[in-house]
Amino acid sequence: MSDDEAELRWQEESLERARREGERIAALHAAHDFAALRVRLVRQFRDVVLPSLRSIGFRGSPPNLYRVRENVVDVVMLQVDRYGGGFAVNLGTMPLSDGDAAAVRLRSIPFEDRARLTRDPEGLQDRWYRYDGPTGTPEDQQDAALREVAALTGAADEWLRTGHRGGHVIDNR
Repeated sequence: MSDDEAELRWQEESLERARREGERIAALHAAHDFAALRVRLVRQFRDVVLPSLRSIGFRGSPPNLYRVRENVVDVVMLQVDRYGGGFAVNLGTMPLSDGDAAAVRLRSIPFEDRARLTRDPEGLQDRWYRYDGPTGTPEDQQDAALREVAALTGAADEWLRTGHRGGHVIDNR
C-alpha cells in the first residue's frame, strides 16, 4: 500500500469513527431529556456541592455563588454545556473598593483572575465534567462528577485565596 493510499484509508477510517460517535451522541440526546438533566444538575449541585462551599463561606445559589473576604470577592460559577451533557466549575476573584460588596452583580464582574476546576489532576488540561459518556446512565455520571467536584472544594478554595494553581485547577484567562 502506498503512502497516499494509507493516508486516504486513515482519513476514511477517521471519518467513519466521527460519524459513529456523532450517531451515538444523537441517540443519547434522543433517549435523554437534557433540559431535564440540566435542572437535575442544578438540584444535585445544591445537594452535593453546595454544603462544602457553604462551609467555607460561600453565599448565593447555583449557578452563581460568591464570598466576600476583606476587600476581595470570590466567585464559583456552574457553567452548563449549552448542548447538554456536561458542565464546568469556573472560579474568579476581583478586588472590591469600599462599599462595593453590596453592589456585587455576579454576571457583570470583570474578573481579574479566573480559573476552572478540571478533571486533570495535574491542572494542565481543561477537561469539562461530562455526563454523556458511553458507560452508565447520564444520571449516574452526573452524580459521580458532582461528588468529584465536592471533593475538590479545597483545591478551589486554595486557588481563590492564594492564586496558587495546584492539582485540578487550570488558569482560564
